[in-house]
Amino acid sequence: MKQTKTGEKKLLNKVSDLYLSRDISREKAMRFERMIVSYLLTWVKGPRVLEMGFGDDLWTKHLIKKYGQSFIIDASSPLLGKANKIYGKKIVGIHSLFEDYTPQKKYDTVIASYILEHVLNPVEILEKVQSWINKSGKIILVVPSANSYHRQLAVTMGMQKRTDELGASDKKIEHRRVYTMNKFRKDIERSGLKIVKEQGLFLKFLPQSYMIDWPDAMIEGFFKLSLKQPTDHCASLAVLCKKA
Repeated sequence: MKQTKTGEKKLLNKVSDLYLSRDISREKAMRFERMIVSYLLTWVKGPRVLEMGFGDDLWTKHLIKKYGQSFIIDASSPLLGKANKIYGKKIVGIHSLFEDYTPQKKYDTVIASYILEHVLNPVEILEKVQSWINKSGKIILVVPSANSYHRQLAVTMGMQKRTDELGASDKKIEHRRVYTMNKFRKDIERSGLKIVKEQGLFLKFLPQSYMIDWPDAMIEGFFKLSLKQPTDHCASLAVLCKKA
């Protein structure tokens, strides 16, 4: 187990470097992710909200604006350092692997946004997270969708054999898996959580690198259109859970 944890920390530091060194193209490509966060804020119940990972700093400012503070657990010291530099005493940084964490006080909402595709054992993590929320607490989960149209296109073009196959961009950011809605549900149910709500978010027909110069109106249009489409075909899958 010790070797596994050491390996996980090295992996997290590698991924954190990608977040810390993002360029203008990444900033532009994040537009649809910001729309996803704005939409999912209505699912959040406060005032004690825990973010699993600081990542691209998509949630923190919104949570601080609404509740006055945010709690962030991250095993990456550089990412927590960045969060502290930006937000100071408005955040509570927790330097820990998810597997090792036990809160002194339970949370109203835990947000695992683009986390489960990275971790070694997602079911184990979800079982752990259940102990972090209070009796009426919520867990918000967001993952990339294997059956997004841009992945279906890759299969149709012969670039990969299956939609859930890890592509070059997945490997670059250390994805261990990509979820179909069916697989996502199974992991959630195996952990003992109950699904309250599901939503597919954003229609993505091409890789993000092709979307850099798309106008904001087009990005917003594809986001609004996704709310009326089959969940599994959207770019991201969002699920609201509670204790069974």
